[in-house]
Amino acid sequence: MKSLKIFFKLWWYLSVIVVFLFFIVLETYRIYDYTTGNYSIQKMKITEYKLHSDRNGKSIMVIGYIDDDEVYFSRFKDEVNKLYKLYPQIFPRFFSDDKKTYEIKVLKFEHSSRVMLIDDEEFPKWKKRSLLSSLYIILSIIIMIVLKKNRKTEKNILT
Repeated sequence: MKSLKIFFKLWWYLSVIVVFLFFIVLETYRIYDYTTGNYSIQKMKITEYKLHSDRNGKSIMVIGYIDDDEVYFSRFKDEVNKLYKLYPQIFPRFFSDDKKTYEIKVLKFEHSSRVMLIDDEEFPKWKKRSLLSSLYIILSIIIMIVLKKNRKTEKNILT
């Protein structure tokens, strides 16, 4: 029973660390720009794509420009097919050597080269995911502190 308790505690600590590191590494600039209001809807000119397919599924990275800044967004697994359905006029033609320039509306953050699509409501999903992850981190840290204090008071009572 004690080893099971230790296992779950370690799993919980590691999950908090992983979520926290994910935010620090991948989301810091976008969260900063969101909280300071440094984002806007702009048109991205698609210039190229990188399609990858393996036994785990397929992924696509769409690269383009907003003004002179290179920006990109990615889609994985089932989201690739949703992207094709969302922009049927662009992607089948774009993938066939068509030299026409295509533009799509994206949400551009000032300090990040990753953009979010407007048409698939990625932004509200991202806000919800970020809020839930932040709450998980904060509540976990509070619980860890409370548990640590309770353990210290238990030791003081026993001695």
